[in-house]
Amino acid sequence: MKEKSNQIFTHSVVFKYQGNNIVRFLNTCKQANIQLKYITFERENVIQAYVPYKDYEDLREIGTFLHGNIEKVATKGIFFIFKRIFIRKEVILSFFFSMIILCLLSNMIWSIQIKGLPKNVEQNIIEVLDHAGIKQGRFLFNIPATSEIQQYVMREVPELLWIGVEQKGTSLHLEGVEKLEVEKEIELEPRDLLANKEAIIKKMYVETGQPMVNVHDFVEENDILVSGKITKDDSENNDEHHELVAAKGEVIGEAWYEVAVSIPLEGTYKKLTGKQYSTHTISLSSFFNIPLTGLMKKEYKDFTTVVNRKPINFLFWEMPIYIQKTIFYEVETFSYKISKEKAIEKGNDIAIQALKRQIGPEIRINSKKLLQETEENGKVNLILYFNVEENIVKSRPINQGD
Repeated sequence: MKEKSNQIFTHSVVFKYQGNNIVRFLNTCKQANIQLKYITFERENVIQAYVPYKDYEDLREIGTFLHGNIEKVATKGIFFIFKRIFIRKEVILSFFFSMIILCLLSNMIWSIQIKGLPKNVEQNIIEVLDHAGIKQGRFLFNIPATSEIQQYVMREVPELLWIGVEQKGTSLHLEGVEKLEVEKEIELEPRDLLANKEAIIKKMYVETGQPMVNVHDFVEENDILVSGKITKDDSENNDEHHELVAAKGEVIGEAWYEVAVSIPLEGTYKKLTGKQYSTHTISLSSFFNIPLTGLMKKEYKDFTTVVNRKPINFLFWEMPIYIQKTIFYEVETFSYKISKEKAIEKGNDIAIQALKRQIGPEIRINSKKLLQETEENGKVNLILYFNVEENIVKSRPINQGD
């Protein structure tokens, strides 16, 4: 059985021989070194056998010489299989184009489903997606990644609190939560307001609570600024009692900061020029890419790349083949050299930005002073002193068991 299955890799002819001298026919074939296989006797004076394709013409001459009749029944082997296939070209072309169309259809968006949101928000999301080119009939490898779609929809639809995006086959599934405006104020527990650092009080705005300090007072860290324990007198009973509230307010204090910065007088930096081009390839692995577009590459001296890979689907299966889009961005390197005065000016700006990141953007800078200035190794080193007004309040809950 194994031998017979190997016939696909050899070229053989299946034939029938009919004649009165079958034994002589077989002996003559053996003498002529014609190897016959799988000989079967179908009936009297009729046999069927396999003969190598190259020996078939010699076999016919032997049959004619012995006055027998040779009939070709079939041909075996991969050569004949392909020959029969290519004879029917229309079938092969139809099959080939059907596979291409099926593969293309498997890589298109056929539905966009949105769950968990009211109809008006759904319609808004569909319009936003359509504006970005994400709609039915679009190829999957031409749309952004699901994380990018999520960020884009969240940015463009203010009614959303959260949106999740998932691709399932040829469908895009979005599930979101609507943002509900709740105007109910959160009820706070009784608390005190404390100083979060050393400062001189400049302004006070107390909404609830009992002030414990005055303007121009110097306070240290953790001093009570506004107490949530309010003392009330009962004039009728000549007695006093305490009421606990959540202290609210703003205390502006004057504080001092020392900031050190270092500014190079010369150097280089890189910047995108705005020029770019992209290539598309079919990627079978990281080492084997078949280019589709972008064959005429532009020569950039320096560039950075962004690679986006999308798998190709066939029906419900994700194949290990990818459409890879590579974007090349031209980068230009610039050299700069600044004066010492410019370095000091730039250092002031950097110090202020660092201070705002540390404390908060709402601070007010009253004054600044340059304490120290040195130059070494091509850098200007500065130590700056800032006088700042800021909200110095922090809260601490009141232990009601006291």
